[in-house]
This record gives sequence, C-alpha cells and structure tokens, in this order.
Amino acid sequence: TGLLLTGCGPKGATATPSSSPAKAQAETKKEEASFDPDKGLYLPEATKQEMGMTTTPAQKKTFQAERTMKFQVFREADEHPLPGMAYRSGYAYASTLFVGQNVDLKVGQAGKVLEQHGSQAGASATLFQLNVMPNSNQNELLVEIADPRHQLALTEFCTVRWQLPAVNASAAVPDSALLKTTEGNFVYLQKEDRFVRTEVKLGATGEGFTEITEGVAAGDSVVTNPVQTLWLTELKLKSGSEP
Repeated sequence: TGLLLTGCGPKGATATPSSSPAKAQAETKKEEASFDPDKGLYLPEATKQEMGMTTTPAQKKTFQAERTMKFQVFREADEHPLPGMAYRSGYAYASTLFVGQNVDLKVGQAGKVLEQHGSQAGASATLFQLNVMPNSNQNELLVEIADPRHQLALTEFCTVRWQLPAVNASAAVPDSALLKTTEGNFVYLQKEDRFVRTEVKLGATGEGFTEITEGVAAGDSVVTNPVQTLWLTELKLKSGSEP
C-alpha cells in the first residue's frame, strides 16, 4: 500500500509569500527623516508630533510697526556737563550702530526702555543724535535716557523700543517663524509632506509679526515651531549624522 505524503497544517492552506527585503527597506526608509537639496526636509509624522510642530499661513495684516534696538551706555547720568556739549546731568547716554540707511526714526523721537534693572524698564528714551557714516552702510544712533537714580552704568546695555506708523503688509508671519542666521533670514515653507528653508526679505515688525517683502506670499504655509530644531536637523542630515 502506498503512503500519501501531505503537508502539515489545515487542509487547503497555502503559504503566504513574505515581503521582499527591498520593499521592507523602502518602507523603513520612508519613515526616517531625510533631506533633499531640491525638495527640502522630510519628517515622519511621529517626529513632527514629538517636536510639537505647528504651522500657519502667511497673511495680509495691518499692524502697528515698532523699532527695537540695543544700546550701550557711554556716559552715566551723574557726570557733570561739559562746556560746549549738549549732555545733561540726570540723563544717561548710549549708542549703537544701525546697519542700513532706512532707520525710520527722527532726532527727538521718544521711545521706551524695555529692560534695565527692573524698575528702570519703561523709562523714557529720546533719539538724541543720528550720525551718518560716510562710505558705509551704517548709521550711529545716540539716545538720551532719563536716569534720575543713576542706575545705568558705563558700558551697560539697554533695549529701547519706538513706535512707528501702522503698516499694511501684503504678507506677514509670526516672529516665531523666522530663522535668522549669518547666511540671511529664512522661513520653512510647507510643501506637501516636506519643509523647504526659504530665504526672505524682511520689512516692518510689530505686535509679534514681521512683514515679508520677498520670498513668501499670503496663503503660504510656514512653520512657527520649532524652527531652530528644523534648522539643526537639516544641518545634521546634510553632514550625514543622525538627527
């Protein structure tokens, strides 16, 4: 009598072909962060959630513009007036260099000190002098700060803010969307499932927004958080290391 050899397992069962190694590798690769110079940065959904990524569309916006600058004190308030000089006792004087010709400020314009010794915040500051530097793309600005308690010490820094006229921006983004580097100013534009670092030209700032005059149009989706982390991730992927 012949023996009928049958395979193990339920009757009618068929073997299921395993996924090819190439397909499995492609699926794994898709879920890893990657960078393409032409297409931008790719991040898996889980990575974006871990980062707490947020985006918002650039928008047309009208806002109150501001100018904020950091100054360094070169004369203290308790120094005596000097003959022929306009410095006054009870006022500290500070200076800064402004890159660019369009300062948008006038001599005598009043501003406010934002931070200085706590109680000094909110002190009045006046643009005292504006010196145009020949053959240079810089201007020197001097401010006079009311300091009756002599709180501003020599070489100390303080920040002054002025209000400027309202701006009707054709495209504006939250300040948190900006990436400022030595190479220029950038935002990360979302294009489908990728994020493209895009150079932009900045206009007026104020109320937590910055006008974009070139590089972004109203309706474009930009990353608002975490821009710095995206930049570091891009640099690591470019260098070939793990993000």
